[in-house]
Amino acid sequence: MLRRHFSSRTSEFLIPLSRYLNTLIPSPAEIQAAKHSFTDLSQLRLKPFNSTHFLAKLKSEGSTLPFKSNSKRRDFYEKWLRCPSFGLWLNEQERIVEGVLKENVERL
Repeated sequence: MLRRHFSSRTSEFLIPLSRYLNTLIPSPAEIQAAKHSFTDLSQLRLKPFNSTHFLAKLKSEGSTLPFKSNSKRRDFYEKWLRCPSFGLWLNEQERIVEGVLKENVERL
């Protein structure tokens, strides 16, 4: 039960980050535009993560984690964005997305 609880909380914590990360992935239209402009498609990657934009999105969309106030939620995520684990998580997400983009480009 304890493992399920923490797994659930982790998933809830990552939902806003994943939602924002999805906005950084090149769209199919961007991929097609790069293909037609003879751009090196292997250079397609995530747009840079912007903490300010993420926190604005978090403010507008919220999170499923129960926080006593919006300021506590913001403080919690700001601390996460500054910790070394966030950098590791983001690098892993970039690696995954770039792998998927590479697979999709190879199919074009």
